[in-house]
Amino acid sequence: MWHSGGVGRLLTGLGLVALVAFVRPGLAHAYERQIGLSLEAGYAVVPSGPLPPHGVYLEGGVSVGLGDTWELRGRIAYAYHPEPMHRWAGGVELVYLIDIFEIVPFLGVGVSGLVTLTDDFVAADFAAGGVVGFDVLLSRDVTLGICVRPSVVLTTLDTTPVWLEAGARLQWLIPY
Repeated sequence: MWHSGGVGRLLTGLGLVALVAFVRPGLAHAYERQIGLSLEAGYAVVPSGPLPPHGVYLEGGVSVGLGDTWELRGRIAYAYHPEPMHRWAGGVELVYLIDIFEIVPFLGVGVSGLVTLTDDFVAADFAAGGVVGFDVLLSRDVTLGICVRPSVVLTTLDTTPVWLEAGARLQWLIPY
């Protein structure tokens, strides 16, 4: 006689295998052979140190799809922190895309050059960091997403070691 718990587990397991085999998403290839133009805006913060902590930023970017899972992004950003502080950033990021139909989570690493201007000083810095977020494919040509970008400012580790951006992004994709 069959043991009801064992049969139930077996049928559940077979059902899950069938579900994965027949319902699993195919690759959507949303960024493959695409050039992207993006605008991003959000909140910028310097969590510690002598600089004004809270601000806003605006960013423009260009990206190139390097296959179905990788994207190379170039970015130029401006941040305004009251009191006042102005920060310009330019950098590159290599991003891994988890392309699942209309929602595309991503994570990556990047490097940036920073120029910071206050009433008292001007500083040029170098930062390395990551980016994590997701895009929603509104159409084959347009994405809307959010991202968080923590950066370690390597040239000021003793005073202001971290800069964080969190924002919303809109991207236009152009096939090539």
